[in-house]
Amino acid sequence: MLQKSLLRYLTLPLFVGGLSCSVNAQESEASDVTWYTVELILFRQGGNPDHTVEQWRNDIRMSYPLEWRSLIPQSLAPEPLVSDEEIQSLSDDSAMSLAASNGDNNPASEPVLNNEDDGVENDSPALIIGDDPLILLAPEELQLSEQVEKIQRNNHYRVLFHGGWHHPFVEREKERGIIISAGDRFDHHHELEGSIELKLQRYLHLTTNLWLTQFATNFGEESEWPELPWPPNRQRPIQDLSTNNWFTGGFNQSFNNEIQFDSLVEKSYVVKNIAPVEVTRRMRSNELHYIDHPLVGILVQFTPYDPLENVQEDVIAEDEGAEQNPPISSPN
Repeated sequence: MLQKSLLRYLTLPLFVGGLSCSVNAQESEASDVTWYTVELILFRQGGNPDHTVEQWRNDIRMSYPLEWRSLIPQSLAPEPLVSDEEIQSLSDDSAMSLAASNGDNNPASEPVLNNEDDGVENDSPALIIGDDPLILLAPEELQLSEQVEKIQRNNHYRVLFHGGWHHPFVEREKERGIIISAGDRFDHHHELEGSIELKLQRYLHLTTNLWLTQFATNFGEESEWPELPWPPNRQRPIQDLSTNNWFTGGFNQSFNNEIQFDSLVEKSYVVKNIAPVEVTRRMRSNELHYIDHPLVGILVQFTPYDPLENVQEDVIAEDEGAEQNPPISSPN
């Protein structure tokens, strides 16, 4: 039982924490992978944003990374494409090859339509999972819930994002940006958007490429601020002018009377202010780090994580349960 479960761990690294690399790289660099559980809190500070007197420059540039990953709820996690019977019959080399083919065959880049369990509003644009998503931990697995409660008790602070995930690092390897959409939603944007980048170079490093947007009700005026970039992990809504209905169209769909949302409809909100949140911090594990900004506070913690140890604990618990409740044999 233990051997089979450990082999499943070796066979499916893509689904344990979103690690993606070629078969050869998996075989030669598997020992170089270091896992951490990352927990991140982003919160608004400074009280009522309408009372904020600081005005930021409006000639800022905002962009998302070309290579990115999504944070997704467990309900949208890709399913492994290998059965227990297939795992039992595989050697380690074959297991690695199958893991790579699982990643290639999984249609993660296709849009995923919103549902009641995807963690987003039902009328928001469809989520594009993308390659090797990072799977958010369940609320009961998070360690900083007490800090979140303290923040929420203060009227001058408001939590925009609280989440955690298991993250595989290869030292000095370039990491893809992690897309962040947090806070209240205005039309099809959130008040805090952008990306973060995590990397391991002797120390752990966090770099933020975020922007905090203040919106106002649109009474027909034009905004002096640049257009907000569209998140790459969200699909643009399209309107079919023949029916005047909104829908989320696929990449390969084409219609005679369709036009991009942003160029047609007057938005309900306009941008009133945009504040860049661009910081870089070097950190150690097993410490809670606070990064200050005039408008956004950041709490982050890295905890060493051993996926193999967790698999062993699950197998032991499963075996103990089987011993306590042996199968009842049917009478002859």
